[in-house]
Amino acid sequence: MDNRNLAKKILAAIGGKENVTKVQHCMTRLRFRLKNSSNANKEIVKKIDGVMGVTEAGGQYQVIIGNNVSNVYKELVDILGISPEQVVEEVEEKEKRSLFNRFITMFTGIIVPVLGVLAASGVLKGLLVIFTQLNILSNESGIYQLLHIGSDALFYFFPIILGFSAANQLKTNPYVVATIGAGLVYPDFIALYNEGVQLDFIGIPVLLANYTQSIFPIIVAAWLVSLLEKQFKKLVPEALKLMGVPFLLLVTAFPITVLAIGPVTIYLSQLLASGANGLYSLNPIVAGVLLSGIWQLIVMVGLHGAFIPIIFNNLATMGYDPINAMLTVSVFAVAGSVLGVALKAKKKSQIKPVANASALSAILGVTEPGVYGILVPLKKPFIMTVIAGSIGGLIVGIFESVQYNFAGMGIFSIPGFISPDGIHSGFIGFLIAITAAFLVALILTYLFGYKEDIELSKQSIKQSNEEKEVKQAVEKVVYNPINGKVIPISEVNDGVFSSETMGKGFAVVPNEGVVYAPFDGTVVNVFHTKHAIGLLSNTGVELIIHIGLNTVELNGEPFNILVKDGEQIKQGQKIGEFDIEGIKAKGYDVTTPVVITNSNTFSSISIVATEETKEKEISVRIQ
Repeated sequence: MDNRNLAKKILAAIGGKENVTKVQHCMTRLRFRLKNSSNANKEIVKKIDGVMGVTEAGGQYQVIIGNNVSNVYKELVDILGISPEQVVEEVEEKEKRSLFNRFITMFTGIIVPVLGVLAASGVLKGLLVIFTQLNILSNESGIYQLLHIGSDALFYFFPIILGFSAANQLKTNPYVVATIGAGLVYPDFIALYNEGVQLDFIGIPVLLANYTQSIFPIIVAAWLVSLLEKQFKKLVPEALKLMGVPFLLLVTAFPITVLAIGPVTIYLSQLLASGANGLYSLNPIVAGVLLSGIWQLIVMVGLHGAFIPIIFNNLATMGYDPINAMLTVSVFAVAGSVLGVALKAKKKSQIKPVANASALSAILGVTEPGVYGILVPLKKPFIMTVIAGSIGGLIVGIFESVQYNFAGMGIFSIPGFISPDGIHSGFIGFLIAITAAFLVALILTYLFGYKEDIELSKQSIKQSNEEKEVKQAVEKVVYNPINGKVIPISEVNDGVFSSETMGKGFAVVPNEGVVYAPFDGTVVNVFHTKHAIGLLSNTGVELIIHIGLNTVELNGEPFNILVKDGEQIKQGQKIGEFDIEGIKAKGYDVTTPVVITNSNTFSSISIVATEETKEKEISVRIQ
């Protein structure tokens, strides 16, 4: 299936574009915010060819696509008519979402845009350590010093970059928040802290701190700016808003950040890091076995985002993180299990190329294709993954391996586990752990986890049946809105309609002066002359019913529309009446075009109306 059709089917199955308030994507998932999650049919979405799975977590409806997610996302936002990360509507479903879910959703939205350059910087830092340890580069050489500056710049100025991202997520002025972030790492500010200067602000003592690489102070500052900005916009005259609002934000938000937000969040960050690592320090071996073993289950239910603040906070406050070492081991266990399936599968097996590609993807750090495409459907290889991951986690716990720089997942993560002081036992232990997890998973899966293509044949039959169900389930239909004789739109005596300039459709010569709702949806527009009604279905079909030709000239006289703009309608509901003989008496043609005005957004539109049609009959099938 091509990416555009896949995007259309997903959109239809989650309740149409009118149910989407926001959409983002990470490395493998489309992350939707929906007005009403009950309008989304999870079972239908899961059965769509190209979808690996569905989960709801952190207030997001997550559709797992795999490596192709960015291409599907491009088609999706094009269909929605929005730019990436743009909010479609501010109105969201009034559901109770926990403070934890709201925080994770916000934090993920802030971090995701930065992940690429963050991982690249971590990899570069790790490689520089390797090159200096192997005497390939001297740390006094120009090459090393320039690349070191380039790799370290993001971490040093993290409050600026993160502030900009946080402001975009919270829909406030990104330049003001980035400026506050710059203030936190301003050279003179850092110098005051290093010199131990006692400072006060209007009599209030300032608790100076080094905010380079910090995370939470600038995020909370962005939230404060988002609240203050709304109030200042009300107070400042229109002519002065361009400069006045940022001025007020800087003179209020920056001092508050330094006086209160910074010290409090730094203290809480230290508590969070101490708590997470305290749990680890109680028994790193047990922690490694448990976390590495169940990590893919955590990913499957979409709760892995809860670990992101802990990992980043550990790196920011302590300079290292033990948690991600255990989680990374699980990635290599997935790669081993999937490769085991690939090696065991027959040469002509349909699953072999899929498993090979998924194994490579997992080695590079993206496990969803392997988990959802291979391990979960086959079940036994998933069990082998859990066993191998636990063994790898055991080794990580024994060696107390930690990560020093976030450098992505998979093989790209390896340089991040090298200490700035050089290679030591923790790094060696990490290499042993990922190798063991990979090999144990591969061997167990090859020997016990996959029986040739028996499972595949069953899966193929099941998938074939499911594809048929999906095709039927996501199909959109339009019922006939007017009883009468159906004629092709090309035969309508009006060039705009007959040329399909407005869209594809059909026409009815009515024998009854009643208009029925052709689907469940919303009344978009009742024309003031009452001769035409614009509708939008719950599945995204935009349709106009134009009663008669040139009847706009009748100024509404023979028409009685029973609905109003914005009203919800049900298929078969009477939504209008008109006087057939009255229209004819005035010399007008009563032929009524029924046109799908967004025809170009669908892959196929089939007119299936019978010659003599009634309101309970299907007139159009759309995919």
